[in-house]
Amino acid sequence: MSHNYKMTRAYNEQNWITSIDDVQRGLKCNCTCVDCGSQLIAKKGAVQANHFAHAPDDQKAKHCKWSYETELHLLAKEVLNNNKKLTIPIGNFDPYNFTLIFDNVDIETPIDNSKRIPDVIGYSKGEQILIEIAVSHFCGTEKTSEYRRLNKNAIEFDFSNFVPTSEVITLEEVSDLFENSNAKFLSIAPAGFIGELCHAHERQSIKDLMFERREFLNRYEQEKTSLNAAVTFLKEQLRDLS
Repeated sequence: MSHNYKMTRAYNEQNWITSIDDVQRGLKCNCTCVDCGSQLIAKKGAVQANHFAHAPDDQKAKHCKWSYETELHLLAKEVLNNNKKLTIPIGNFDPYNFTLIFDNVDIETPIDNSKRIPDVIGYSKGEQILIEIAVSHFCGTEKTSEYRRLNKNAIEFDFSNFVPTSEVITLEEVSDLFENSNAKFLSIAPAGFIGELCHAHERQSIKDLMFERREFLNRYEQEKTSLNAAVTFLKEQLRDLS
């Protein structure tokens, strides 16, 4: 899918991600592209939305692979870091929503005993939650298997159907996206409060299904008895008529 959207995040002089709203106009922004490292111009005028553009004389920009997906990933990480919360589904069958409150958030940090670097790691009640953001590339079986082998809580959010309302993606849109997008657990730690929430929900779901099955069988037996009685009555009526 082709997207003609504007860049609003870049590296500043300290090599930190910064917003177009927090820098000076033009080359005075002293910012570089998060993909190709080329010099950027901060375009802040009255006509177009504020955005960064590559400096025309920087040759590195010719090979730049910055895209709509790059911007969306950066904003998603910023939203999680700012909000320190995330709504997740609990359970596979008829899941319910649960809001995690993070004590801390790490961005692009390797996990222990692995070379894997999830998009975001959230920490809640002493537990790690690995958060993956999928736009066009989803986690493969190898990564998922490793998360399971390491007994990690890992969840993937599907942003593939997101369509911004303007040429600039906003933090508000991305925040809403977390609330309304499909999300699935790639792995659930067997011990910990998230695992317990999921297991408790599954146990209750099984109990509910067993109860519904018993209710169904009871109704079935009652209806069968009623139908048998009706058939017997009709047979007796037919004998009387004959």
